[in-house]
Amino acid sequence: MELSKIAIAVSSVCLLAGCFEVEDNSNDELVAALQEQNQILQEQQYQTNTVAIRGVVVDALEQSPVTSATITVKIGVEIVASDIQTTNGEFVVSKLPANSDVEVIVSSPDNAFLTRAFFYDTGSSTSGEAQKDFGAFVVSEGMEVSISVLDSETNAPLSNLVFEGNSSEGTGSSYRNYLHTSSFNETTGAYLVTIPKYLSVGLYASVDSDKDGEPDYVPELNQYDNGTNLYVSWSNAKENPTIYVAQSTGEEIDTTPIQFRIAVVDSLGDSIEGADVTFTDNETEALQASYDSDNTQYVINTDFLFNGNIQIPAFSANGVNYQSASINIYKQSDGSLYITQSANTSASFNVPQDDIIELAIQPRTLTNADSTLEVVFKSEVNTTNSNFSVFYSQPVNVSNDAITLYSSQAFTVTRGNDNANDLVLPGVTLIASGQNTTVTSTQSLNNTKLSISPTEDLIGGMTYQYSVGLIEVESSQVEVDINGDEISFVAPYSVLEAFDINDVRLDNDNYTTNGVLINASNTAGEASTANDRDNNVYIILPKSVNNLQNLTMRKMIVVDDGVSRNDTNTFNLVDNGQLNNLSKSASVSLAENETIVRDGNYTNIKNGLSLADEQQIFFTYTYEYMSDNLSDSENSITYEYAYETKEGEVVTGTITLPVN
Repeated sequence: MELSKIAIAVSSVCLLAGCFEVEDNSNDELVAALQEQNQILQEQQYQTNTVAIRGVVVDALEQSPVTSATITVKIGVEIVASDIQTTNGEFVVSKLPANSDVEVIVSSPDNAFLTRAFFYDTGSSTSGEAQKDFGAFVVSEGMEVSISVLDSETNAPLSNLVFEGNSSEGTGSSYRNYLHTSSFNETTGAYLVTIPKYLSVGLYASVDSDKDGEPDYVPELNQYDNGTNLYVSWSNAKENPTIYVAQSTGEEIDTTPIQFRIAVVDSLGDSIEGADVTFTDNETEALQASYDSDNTQYVINTDFLFNGNIQIPAFSANGVNYQSASINIYKQSDGSLYITQSANTSASFNVPQDDIIELAIQPRTLTNADSTLEVVFKSEVNTTNSNFSVFYSQPVNVSNDAITLYSSQAFTVTRGNDNANDLVLPGVTLIASGQNTTVTSTQSLNNTKLSISPTEDLIGGMTYQYSVGLIEVESSQVEVDINGDEISFVAPYSVLEAFDINDVRLDNDNYTTNGVLINASNTAGEASTANDRDNNVYIILPKSVNNLQNLTMRKMIVVDDGVSRNDTNTFNLVDNGQLNNLSKSASVSLAENETIVRDGNYTNIKNGLSLADEQQIFFTYTYEYMSDNLSDSENSITYEYAYETKEGEVVTGTITLPVN
């Protein structure tokens, strides 16, 4: 705890009315002198215990150092280092304060790549200058993409949207300064936006202009649907998509009964019997076709919405082996159906919508020694359960061990007293980047369809990637590793509890709570020397903040070591369903004298909070520097608050939060 301050008696405060009277009996000169002395001591400590960060700027495509790059470093709003030029991609920035959030901005003097921001924590430094190697800072040249959004009734372009993509590494409240933002081209009726060519960056645009929590428009294709946003994945953006949307009525969209009649034929045009034909979309379970022997066609009856997929897995008939084939069907704005086929030859065409749609397809033949394998179709990741499916051109055998579900944003923690055989010494904690999630998989449709699902809950809001490695082609027993059976996605949040303002807390990250050590010793049993001291105070919010449409907190009263003052500052933390001025971080509960070894790059990980280990927390700065709240020395902040749930409920009030 810092030196006692001269007490300032606040005789009355009218919080909601915004009026107050203060009787000040303090010695202003003495208070100012103490504050100045405290600032000098802090600056001396920063000068004594500093951090030098190093890294190498590499190209995302070739992973080789870039020719030239300029480095700028900010702490908060202050630029602390600028115009640092790389040598063979490498750079060093010295004399940075320890335990500070830094914003490293990498830019190109000749526009060879797009500017990218990296948000990191400098970490601890016990004495002198610690050396922290953050590894590769990956950048990419830009590519301009064009996105057309058309009203499916009028075919007129929507011009009032804004697509945004975030390529920053880590989290920081200033991330919006580096968003890739679209502009609308009146001539072409399309949105133009430049995104990194070799970094997987998705684009989002809100379609909830009236802020009621419901989309004003619904895309015809579910792959572009993200609740109140249109979402364009990195792979879709490269195709310069045209998105057809229908005005949302708030009612269930009517489906159209359609009968698909599919003729599966050989090279002579003769019908082939014995195929296993199914229809899938995102609304219904797979439908099995029946075989009409009189007309030698496969028949599917379905209530068609916007799109569907007809799958024909590899099969054998009359001594001939056939590869998988697929037919994709998309409803167009004029009511016609756009058909694409992947079979012996690829084809695309339009047919008028009717009660009965006649289609024909010729699968490719397959020799027994043929190891050529292709991905015929892969699904989007299910936004409810994160399931994923891949359809292959031939029957395959896939070991569950060949499938990975990986997040580079997650991490694992190994403490020095966890296990005598883990090679992590007592007194040391290893924090390793990346985390694999176990999966379960099944094969169906004559072993041409692979379905994958996670066996545990994913961390909502984090990016994951499914990847399928070596798989065996049944016909040749050759193992191959092909492209196209991987996908990146952002994990959905599981069902969250209703937001409760009482779950919001303050924490000063000083390794104590209520003046008592959170961890009395490190993993070697050595006593911690941490003490209750002034430190940056953070507002920490529960994950249920993602349930809100809007949230504002207005700082009104600060009580610092029993001394009260009015100090106003408004924090708009959720705006139109989007987290605003909130950073994502993680917490790992450790003693202050624990040595931390990091393997990989990280977002900010805080070690001195009174929280258990958490892969993801949401926080923002209070811009206050305070010690713990004690019975004989109050440290707290009182806020006015107002929040709106996504169901439209508005709640207001005041709350006093103690500093933990």
